[in-house]
Amino acid sequence: CADIVLTVADALPPLGTFKERENQVPFFYSVRKRGQWTLDFRWIKIPEATALPAPSLTASVSLELQQLPRLEHTYLLGLQTGPVIRDENKIFSTFLVFDETAEKILKIEPFWPGDPRWPQNILERLRAIFRGRNAIFQRGLPREILTESPILHQVLKESLQGLGITFESCPNLPPLRVMFDDIERFMASEK
Repeated sequence: CADIVLTVADALPPLGTFKERENQVPFFYSVRKRGQWTLDFRWIKIPEATALPAPSLTASVSLELQQLPRLEHTYLLGLQTGPVIRDENKIFSTFLVFDETAEKILKIEPFWPGDPRWPQNILERLRAIFRGRNAIFQRGLPREILTESPILHQVLKESLQGLGITFESCPNLPPLRVMFDDIERFMASEK
């Protein structure tokens, strides 16, 4: 089994090549070629009829969050899909929230996008971060959140803007790229 994992990890291009595409997700699968197992992927379009449901906050949770202090901070939100974190047959994404103003990572953890409730799970993780469950125990709502992910922007926009947070999709956020590259290098060194 260890040989298969090593072959699978070596078969994939670097994480940075898995840039998210609008309304598409990467689908990873294993293939046996010439006696060796390799991992491959292809892009799958999310049909318009089954577009991801926008998560929502209950009225009481929304009211609770709106009572939090307002921070003059910008958060960068990233969800990197790739082969870095594996558990049996699942390939996890890396969920990362970085406070650009404080220059601190607030949260970094594995995230499995195979769960159909993943948009709601992301919103719940953000709620916990706003309430102070983060690396620096900072409570409050940031002024703005930026993401490179069109899919995250699509599903979270309404809920975050409902809290008075400016939420924008930016095609290139270098600090996120640097952090994800560092994570990839670290995980590769742990093999």
